[in-house]
Amino acid sequence: MTQWFIVAALVAGSALYALWSLLSARLRLQLLDLAGPRLAGTAALTALRRRTLAQLVGGCGSCAANPDAGESRTAKTSMKKPA
Repeated sequence: MTQWFIVAALVAGSALYALWSLLSARLRLQLLDLAGPRLAGTAALTALRRRTLAQLVGGCGSCAANPDAGESRTAKTSMKKPA
């Protein structure tokens, strides 16, 4: 019986993680805002909100909207050894 609860908790946790990672950053931020009053002041919520906001603002790594995109491409190419 205990094994069933452990498996159920693992499956539920995996499903929540998959759902969270598949949601857009905007929807994740809205969910965090809904949970904010209940979990206000927790360090984990603050860090998660900060990471979600960074994803909204930054854009993807190959996109011109990301201010760090050109910087990371330059760093990657300068680290290659000459042939």
